[in-house]
Amino acid sequence: MLEISAIGDGEIRLTWSTPDRDVDGWEVRRRNGDRDETVAVIRRPTTTSIVLSGRVAGRYRVLGRTADGAVVVESNTVSVG
Repeated sequence: MLEISAIGDGEIRLTWSTPDRDVDGWEVRRRNGDRDETVAVIRRPTTTSIVLSGRVAGRYRVLGRTADGAVVVESNTVSVG
């Protein structure tokens, strides 16, 4: 489950739960209009939150990946203004 909270002007915190599957890292993705981009790659499977600042508008999701890059879990999508 992915949750979002505003923590300051133009600053958000994304927090997600750890799945029951083995995950070697996370990819945080943002879609804004036609653009879908990776905004962060986290190589620590125990990290379950990130703070983003600046232009944060968009729809976010988090992908859990194995060491070989396979997606084993995908979060729900959350939106920011």
